[in-house]
Amino acid sequence: MRKRYINIIRILTLIGLVISIYLVYTELSNPGFCPPFLGIPACNIVLFGFSLVMLSTFISHDKVDKLLFFVGSIPGLLLAIWFSYNEIVGLKECPRIFNIPLCYGSLVIFGVIIILGLRVNKNK
Repeated sequence: MRKRYINIIRILTLIGLVISIYLVYTELSNPGFCPPFLGIPACNIVLFGFSLVMLSTFISHDKVDKLLFFVGSIPGLLLAIWFSYNEIVGLKECPRIFNIPLCYGSLVIFGVIIILGLRVNKNK
């Protein structure tokens, strides 16, 4: 079961990485495309978070993998909550693909990743 959860985390993280790379590329060619958070384009922060989560799935050292996982996923989830809230109340717009705000996608992906990560750590 543990391996299955890790594989699902990897697949979801890979989806997040691909979309984040696209958004960072778009931000580089079209500054202002991604909304800023503390002066940093949110897409960059999300890409960094997904990168740490992916890295954590390939490290077997118990404390290091947990640290990387939670340092990448918790801020990613909080950022997704923040921008989803702003999108809902109309304060800021999230980048969209197929007219779907990507902050909602990040919210779902990071939420599921964290739930699965907690299950993986519970089963160790």
